[in-house]
Amino acid sequence: MGGNEFARQFMTLPNKHRDAYQGFKNVFGGVIETCHFPANLDDNPAAVVGLDSAYLNHSCIPNVVVSFLTPEDIYGEHAKQHPDEYWLRAYTCVGVAEGEELAAAYSHLNVPSAIRKARLKGFYGFSCCCKHCEAPDPEVDGFLDVYGKIERTVIQPNVIDNEPAAALEAAYDLGIGMTSVGIFDYRYATLWEQCAVICAWHSDEGRAMFFAGRAHATYELIEGPDGRNTRRLWIWRSNIKGLPGYGASKRGKSSEMEAKLLIFNPRQQAQMLFMLGANKNEYIRLSDYFGLIGQGEDQTFGWSVREHDDDKEEEQTAEELEALLKDLEDEKKEYDQGRLAKDKEKSKGKKKNKGKKAKH
Repeated sequence: MGGNEFARQFMTLPNKHRDAYQGFKNVFGGVIETCHFPANLDDNPAAVVGLDSAYLNHSCIPNVVVSFLTPEDIYGEHAKQHPDEYWLRAYTCVGVAEGEELAAAYSHLNVPSAIRKARLKGFYGFSCCCKHCEAPDPEVDGFLDVYGKIERTVIQPNVIDNEPAAALEAAYDLGIGMTSVGIFDYRYATLWEQCAVICAWHSDEGRAMFFAGRAHATYELIEGPDGRNTRRLWIWRSNIKGLPGYGASKRGKSSEMEAKLLIFNPRQQAQMLFMLGANKNEYIRLSDYFGLIGQGEDQTFGWSVREHDDDKEEEQTAEELEALLKDLEDEKKEYDQGRLAKDKEKSKGKKKNKGKKAKH
């Protein structure tokens, strides 16, 4: 839609700031002031108004993620022929009930509600009345109070280089916290991306591939298949050695094929992926873990750290790795079949109880 029809509908949008402008600007400027969504286009601050996005309010923990597409994103090499075409795209990032308001975050403020409200008032000029500020949950505020401290451990270069296990365990804690309070926006996607970068730094292709896959899947959910970050992570997945800083350290050396060790070990996936329980300055290679095959969920999880010669290729032979992966795949099938059988038993139990009359 464009031209006169867009202009006509634009003028009917909510206008709470009519009195702040003179003449024609009191309509045009008032609508923009009331309905715009803050943006950064080509590294320039902007105010975007769409006929639908005009009704999209702010929430500190949103159920919608907004992304912006530039002419380069849309038209590629033909972008110069469409210099003024920009797109605002909105995807839900969590389940939304019928009648629930759609809200996106103007910015991500990872601090408790009182500090968030003050900062939003100072920067955007409004008092946030989202449910997380109007009736703050102590659990959410408690998590956001320590968010910054945990995040610094995940992104600090010195920690990544010298205490990689501490960095990944902090990422695990951050991910668990986000899941518990319902944060599934860009913060969730960039966490997985940062984990991939940590592992790539230490030449750990297996973990980096796994984390990059999660980051790509999350970006695709919140940006769509042709989103800028979605396409960037797809390129990284296709060439894991293209991640920033890849190979600066050889401590975690592994192959892409070893990522399957994580896929076929659902019981111990988190422990292996984030090196849970390791000393903070350690880097446990995927090949160092032992006792995985046939190990139950209640058994002790462990690893054996070997001396490694980083100048040599120490990856298992293709035959050894294929044999191990075959055993793990068989174990995963048994595990999945066991879970399916339990689910069927539960379902039968529910059907037996359904419709029974109460005895008097």
